[in-house]
Amino acid sequence: MPFALVTGASAGLGHGFATALAAQGHDLVVVARNAERLAALAAQVQTEQQVQCEVLPADLATAQGREAVAARLRELDPDLAVEVLVNNAGLSTNQRFVGGDWDAERAALDVMVTAPMLFCHAVLPGMVERGRGRVLNISSIANWATEGTYSAAKAWLRTFTEGLAAELGGSGVTVTAVCPGGIRT
Repeated sequence: MPFALVTGASAGLGHGFATALAAQGHDLVVVARNAERLAALAAQVQTEQQVQCEVLPADLATAQGREAVAARLRELDPDLAVEVLVNNAGLSTNQRFVGGDWDAERAALDVMVTAPMLFCHAVLPGMVERGRGRVLNISSIANWATEGTYSAAKAWLRTFTEGLAAELGGSGVTVTAVCPGGIRT
């Protein structure tokens, strides 16, 4: 069975998406920085749902981490291909932009903009070729707010998703922006 890949799977919404997909019978590839939490999630879903779960520790704020995930998404073997991609990883800088730390701002954009764009670019050609696949890009209700970089990144992700959805119309592949409210993670 093809896989579902979930970024930010070690906690919060990502963990919830991963366990829900496993309960539906999807084999998983789970991605986050914390390898220990990913291993615990893998053990949980393998035991409770009898699904395969591949652990892929990666820091999406780094080019190396993003490319490791993109390489997995480019898998062409139909038995290992990713059929569901959940771009969930995110972070807040918890700072004002003016006078804030530039590296923190860049890392946030790499996780919430660069990574989802790269991952969509990596996985969508195979999905279109197979005529099926789903991408969920986790935006936020903050995308409609004017509250700095986090809101801007989430607005970009929603707009990007809407454009992809239009481009892929009739292909059998769906791309959806999910805009949850505040969640304690």
